[in-house]
Amino acid sequence: VAGGTDMSSALISIPTIQDICSVDEEYVRKPILPADFFSRNQLKISHSRSDGHCILYSFSTTTGLCVEEIKQRIVDEFLLNRFAYEGFGVNEDDLYRYLACNQFQLQSVDNVVNILANSSNITVIVVEESEQRGYTDFKIIRPQSRLSERTIFLYRRAAHYDAIVSTE
Repeated sequence: VAGGTDMSSALISIPTIQDICSVDEEYVRKPILPADFFSRNQLKISHSRSDGHCILYSFSTTTGLCVEEIKQRIVDEFLLNRFAYEGFGVNEDDLYRYLACNQFQLQSVDNVVNILANSSNITVIVVEESEQRGYTDFKIIRPQSRLSERTIFLYRRAAHYDAIVSTE
C-alpha cells in the first residue's frame, strides 16, 4: 500500500453497546465530545426534519422502517402494554395526538423511544452533549426482553433527535 499505510485500519466498526457501557448500565458519561466520538467511530449525524416527528424520522433512518410502520408499532406496543406505559406517565390521548398532529411537547413523547425499543426489539443509545464540558452522555434504552436484535444510535439536542449513521 502506498506510503506504508495498513488498509485494515480503514475498515469501519460501528461501536457496540459493550463499547459504551457494561451490561446493566442505563446511563454513562464519557470524557469525549460527541463530534470526537462520531469521528473516532466513523459515524455522522443524519439530520431529521424538525416538524415534531424527528424521533420517528431518525428511527426510520437508522432502521429502514417507514414512518407509517413505526407509528403502527408504537400504537400496537402501547395497546399491548398499556398499563405499564401508563405507569410511566404515557397518556393514550397524548400519544395519539402526537402521532396525528406532531405535537412533540407532550409528556408522553419522552417515552416514545422506549416504546420503539420494545416494539422493535432494538437497543437505542441516545447520545447527547453533557452539561459537563467536554463530556458526552449516553442513555441506553434496552427492550424489555433485554435480548435486542441490534443497537442503533440517536443524537439528541434539546428536544430534537437526529439519526447517527456510518460515514460509509
